[in-house]
Amino acid sequence: MPFIDYDLSLFSNKIDDHNVKETQYKIGANMGYFYNWVLGKKVNIAPSFALGLGGKFSSYKNIEDNGARTNAQYLTLRMEGGLHVGYNTDRFLFGGKMNFSAYAYNPRSDQTVQNNYVYGLLYIGYRFAPPKVVKNTYDKVQKKIPIL
Repeated sequence: MPFIDYDLSLFSNKIDDHNVKETQYKIGANMGYFYNWVLGKKVNIAPSFALGLGGKFSSYKNIEDNGARTNAQYLTLRMEGGLHVGYNTDRFLFGGKMNFSAYAYNPRSDQTVQNNYVYGLLYIGYRFAPPKVVKNTYDKVQKKIPIL
């Protein structure tokens, strides 16, 4: 499945009594595979994996060059993936997911910058009964479209 990703990062710092700000914008085109297995009636497993190409655009004022604005553009390579496992009942749900993301670019021919992220999420939830207006509307739609 093709998809586009983007990221905007704003950095600010104070170096030798000078306020320094940098803006970085990344955009990329990716091709990924996402799948969802439903095991039985209550368990689901959803792995994913994607590769992509994109660009990174950076702009900042260089305090070493009398505040001259410096702009840079880089070609980026990116990879991401993850695994989500969940359990559902009519009222209770819980699960977890683990994702990774990595991208790299070459600011100079003799240098490569690589950023890697690994993060996880655990969740637990309870489903309350829907408000009557929502339930009535859903029931009307379900009568007209039984597949829901």
